[in-house]
Amino acid sequence: MLLTRGWKSDSRSRLTVLGFFDGLHRGHREVLQRAYHLGCLEKRDVELVTFYPHPQNFLAGKRNHPLQYLTLYGEKYCLLQGFFPGILVRFVRFDKKLRGTPPWEFLDLFFSRLSPEKVFVGENFRFGYQAAGDVHFLRRYLEGRGAEVVIIPSFEDNGLCISSSGIRSLLLAGNLDHANHLLGYNFTVMGRVRRGRRLGSRLGFPTANLYPSSAKILPPHGVYISYVTWKGLNEWVPALTHLGYRPTLQDYRRRVIETFVPSFNSLELYGKRIAVQFVSFVREERAFPSVDDLKKQIHLDLEAFYRYLQGGNSMINYPLNAILEV
Repeated sequence: MLLTRGWKSDSRSRLTVLGFFDGLHRGHREVLQRAYHLGCLEKRDVELVTFYPHPQNFLAGKRNHPLQYLTLYGEKYCLLQGFFPGILVRFVRFDKKLRGTPPWEFLDLFFSRLSPEKVFVGENFRFGYQAAGDVHFLRRYLEGRGAEVVIIPSFEDNGLCISSSGIRSLLLAGNLDHANHLLGYNFTVMGRVRRGRRLGSRLGFPTANLYPSSAKILPPHGVYISYVTWKGLNEWVPALTHLGYRPTLQDYRRRVIETFVPSFNSLELYGKRIAVQFVSFVREERAFPSVDDLKKQIHLDLEAFYRYLQGGNSMINYPLNAILEV
């Protein structure tokens, strides 16, 4: 079993990575790659110990998300299996008890339950009540008990540290290209296709509709060049995606991701789990005077879509191993 929840242990010694790792950006993967490479060389298990929800969201309550995620925890698991096939993932719930745990008690729990031999962390990792514990405290504690600690320096791009918070800001500002560059893959949304009002089908452009969680951060509303895949497809195919509401229909109840896949125009995707990569911005969301005007605009959007593909532009690819298995 590659996925574990809580502190339940099978008492196996393994290489352990600690961190929240929202987004699994290039800096996060540098930490994970160090552990994964060693695990492959020594034929040993590697386990990521991560947490949910984020402490800020726990303090805000179940219905509030002051910090929106780059990757929901199911997305994080799928991406991890894509980048690091076979890696073990342990989700530990951040709750009231864990919030009040001092750093030394957290490490007592961590060491006694998981018995790590070698622990990998990024240099900015914090833990314990009020984030009082840092990597130097972690090293002193664990090395005093015979475990080695490997601290990985922050990963920089053009002299600036790559961070999840910085990528969130870029996405909200609509700087998708830069956000994707720092992620090292195209920003991705995963979910199960739901039935909509079937307007796309009536217009000749059937769409696969996702209703993303309010906890998921998204770029500005509009139309995007995208790539999509689903279990069993084993490739990414180009698509045209609308993100937002349905202003032409005056439908503002819930934001929706509507994806049209020209090469699979008649495919039935209802109920399937799909992944949508956001590759390039086409235009802002807008309300049209009529449904006919909307249809004309979709044709123009498709012209932009085909010009983009003819220009040789493509996604930042990543492996498909175990994608959408959660």
